[in-house]
Amino acid sequence: MAIADWRAACRRELGDESSDWWTDNEIDQALRSALRRLSVVAGVREVQGLTLAAAGREVDISGLTYTPSGIAEAWWPWDAANPAFPAPVVLFDWWIREEVLYLRTATAPAVGDVVRVFYMRHHTLNGLDSATADTVSAADAELVALLAAARAAGIRASDTSGRINVSGYTPVHWAESARALEARAREELERVLARSVRDVTGPYSIELT
Repeated sequence: MAIADWRAACRRELGDESSDWWTDNEIDQALRSALRRLSVVAGVREVQGLTLAAAGREVDISGLTYTPSGIAEAWWPWDAANPAFPAPVVLFDWWIREEVLYLRTATAPAVGDVVRVFYMRHHTLNGLDSATADTVSAADAELVALLAAARAAGIRASDTSGRINVSGYTPVHWAESARALEARAREELERVLARSVRDVTGPYSIELT
């Protein structure tokens, strides 16, 4: 889908097909918010091996190709040429600000060891913020439109509160619309979360070495 199609889907949920109430920039901001929320629940899955430049349990993950929105698993030690079975899954803590995985292992990894990281990254929409591809599945497209519409209506309710309004729509109208849209979106988010929990460890779409 092109960005114009995503905007149109959001406007349909808002009842603003003729673009009377929201600009494209406002709709785009709402779409960004929707992508962030979806990505936390069910981001795009990636798997990547990180070769350690320093020994120790604190694994620098700043070298991941994409900024993670969540981390599902870590395997150590990992040898792609001779993969272990069962998989060497290890417990870890994710220090988000430091971009570090702290491996809770009995022995510390050595220089040159490989840690295999299964993670999620943020979704993109073709044409939004220079992205060239959609990562949202057809099954989740309606959810993105709902999340964006709820965000746009909520902002409109806040922005018009206390202002003189010459139209037939009041802040109460926008707030009620936002609540209804949010309720529908939350139901869909719960469905997506349940699906994500069932298969959080795979399959991962891209193998990066």
